Formats: sequence, C-alpha cells, structure tokens
Amino acid sequence: MYVRCPDEYHLCVSNCQDGYRTDRDTCRNVNHECAESCRDAFEVCVGAPLTEFGMCKAECQAVLEQGKQSCRTSYGRGTRELDQCIDEAQRLAFTCRDQCRETAAPALNQCREEFRACNQACAAE
Repeated sequence: MYVRCPDEYHLCVSNCQDGYRTDRDTCRNVNHECAESCRDAFEVCVGAPLTEFGMCKAECQAVLEQGKQSCRTSYGRGTRELDQCIDEAQRLAFTCRDQCRETAAPALNQCREEFRACNQACAAE
C-alpha cells in the first residue's frame, strides 16, 4: 500500500507493529500491557547509551575526515604515501569506533538484562 503522507505511513507502521507485538505476547502467554511497559522501559534505558555512542562515533568520523584531509595536503595524489597515510587514518578511526562500542556495551547489556527480567516477570503473571 502506497501512502503519500509520511504521518499516515508512520501511523500504519506503528499499528502493524502494535498488532504484531500483541499477537506475539499472546502466543508466548505474556501479559501484553506488562510487556509493553517493559519495552517502554527498555527504550528509555538505551536512550542515553545510544546517544553517547552516536556522538562518540561522530567524533571518530570527524577525526577520520581531518586525517584524510591532512594526508591529501601532505602527499601527492595517487602516491603510495597518500594511500598509507589514509590507511592509517582509517585504522585509527576503526579503533576509535571499536572503543565507542566497548564503552557503550556494558550499559546496553544491562538494559537487555533488565528487559529480559521484566519480560519473564510478565510471563509469570
């Protein structure tokens, strides 16, 4: 179904997701309202760590772009030195992004554990 209005499209997607979640909770013998509150709590929980993760990755990208620009200024186009310099900038950016993931992981894992525990409690109701 093609919907021109983005608001209508998002409402349609939201309704489909709600229906899916309701059906899934019913199949798993989980109280739907309780499960919804768990999902809401999870979204709140991951909000700050994901925001920090995104900002950290953006900083890594900015450093990469600066490094690449510095390489282009320092070395001639098509030279081996330019390739090596850019490779090193990319390696540093990868390491930076990896550190961002490692920094965010404990908080995100804690949110997942809390979500699982919450969902299990909903099944017990």
